[in-house]
Amino acid sequence: MIPAEHAPFVTTHWSLVLAAGHQDAADHDEALNELCRNYWPPLYSFLRREGRSPEQAADLTQGFFEHLLEREVISHADPLRGRFRSFLLKTLRRFALDRVRYESAKKRGGGRQVLELDTGTLNEEEARLAVTPIDLETPEHVYLRRWAAALLDLAMKRTRGDYQKLGQLKMFNALRGSVWGTGEPESAEKIAARLGVTGGSVRTATTRLRERFRARLRGCVAETLSADATSHEIDAELREMTAALR
Repeated sequence: MIPAEHAPFVTTHWSLVLAAGHQDAADHDEALNELCRNYWPPLYSFLRREGRSPEQAADLTQGFFEHLLEREVISHADPLRGRFRSFLLKTLRRFALDRVRYESAKKRGGGRQVLELDTGTLNEEEARLAVTPIDLETPEHVYLRRWAAALLDLAMKRTRGDYQKLGQLKMFNALRGSVWGTGEPESAEKIAARLGVTGGSVRTATTRLRERFRARLRGCVAETLSADATSHEIDAELREMTAALR
């Protein structure tokens, strides 16, 4: 097992922003698609909590990412200026306001669809939004909560990739419920019996998995902050995300 502190973190978030902001960049399309996949749920949830219908929110979310592409708005994102989530939300608000003002203007051209929100994915987001009564959360809080959940998902995907490279995907799948998820995780003894190992081995592996996941999550959070973010700033962002999820 590679120690968690030596995990190779790729600065995906801000590097994707910078690549997506220039259409002549070799990885422009891939960068934009990755941004869409990672960040549409918080934006969609924000729009829904503001009172828009699922159809309106989906249309605005799709249009927003097209707007980022066509106007190269994302090229103005500066990793030295602070949180990427703040930049996205501010830009979305401006875009949504402009759409209301210029609804009758010429439709978007180019015939290029950046993001397609399938029915199944939208239903998952609607189910999440339905958990908390609408009058108990502001749109901003919903956005932060979904942002935190999106980063947790990303950290878990990266952790899974680490274990897959190590040939330990079976162990990861057995233990991931002990790291993050709903419900009561299986006991070490039950997992050990299923995998044919000792309970002590499972407990050790669980500790390592938690360490790796925490390191990956910290790396994901760091990538969304300013380029010179300190350890204290990363800790503060983690605390804010944790509070939002509670």
